[in-house]
Amino acid sequence: MNPLFKFFLAVLLLAVASFSWAACPEGTKQTYKGCEAIEEKVSEAQPEVKEVTAEILELSGFVAEEVQIGVVESDVVEMMVSPAWVDRGEDWLGRGFDVVLPGGDFGMVSGKIGLSVAWWYGSEKKPDHIMMKFDSMTLPSIDYQDMRRCGFFYKPLAREDGTVRLAFWRIPRIRESHCIYKKLSEVDQAAVSAFVNQIETIVEIGTEGASDADYWKKIAFRIRVNSPFVLSETETVFEAWCWDEDKPEVYPIVSGNCKQPEHGPIEKVRAAVSVRVYLQDQPLICKTIVGVIEVSDEEECTMVFDGEIQPNE
Repeated sequence: MNPLFKFFLAVLLLAVASFSWAACPEGTKQTYKGCEAIEEKVSEAQPEVKEVTAEILELSGFVAEEVQIGVVESDVVEMMVSPAWVDRGEDWLGRGFDVVLPGGDFGMVSGKIGLSVAWWYGSEKKPDHIMMKFDSMTLPSIDYQDMRRCGFFYKPLAREDGTVRLAFWRIPRIRESHCIYKKLSEVDQAAVSAFVNQIETIVEIGTEGASDADYWKKIAFRIRVNSPFVLSETETVFEAWCWDEDKPEVYPIVSGNCKQPEHGPIEKVRAAVSVRVYLQDQPLICKTIVGVIEVSDEEECTMVFDGEIQPNE
């Protein structure tokens, strides 16, 4: 073969090879099979992923408290309480609050709650009824048709307007309240428990500076002490309960025994009576224009409200 022809043939082959090599798309390489994907090798020298801690943030110029790391838990929500309404009638009075509570098992709890006190045979300082009111916006599982079967009173605690009242005074009404509570959804039961367990703090914040604040604190105290009867798991009146007058605290028997032998066991009705007798000996306190007075059995307690009375929503 002519040497000159061999030279031109070699140059042509090199040009074709370089063209085919350059024709491979990015991320591939030319092999004897054609263009093949380039295998990425994980280098052992890759930087280790480190957890972002408060120290690292501060060393990097950040304030740790201003940076949220990870999932934000619902319990970071602060309790917020604001008064919603104040109202009274000839033989009753009430207060309402807008409440937001830190999260529990089902997250943040919020809604409207009302406290009402009524008397037909007693008085403001010795009420016949003490109740908490909830609406269907706060407790979506309220079912009037089902819950009205819980009681046979002239005025049931479950109302057609989608509201329910839970009573924490008088044994028959407490039984009706327990029945209504058990008909709520699990989420709504948790919400009611959260409101009731925090009722003293809710009232303290919601009535701060009000002339009747001390009176409602006493009402909240009565609700809290009686609350286990409403929020308990069982319903029979013959179940064994315990009564700790020193705290005061009433609770169903756990593991067959009370926390202390002197607490019981006693029947539920007897426990409820013991709580009632104890609370009747705790006089309600009301604030007058001239100061705070503690009323006795013979004295009448005149309530003084702040400003204009707003209608009960």
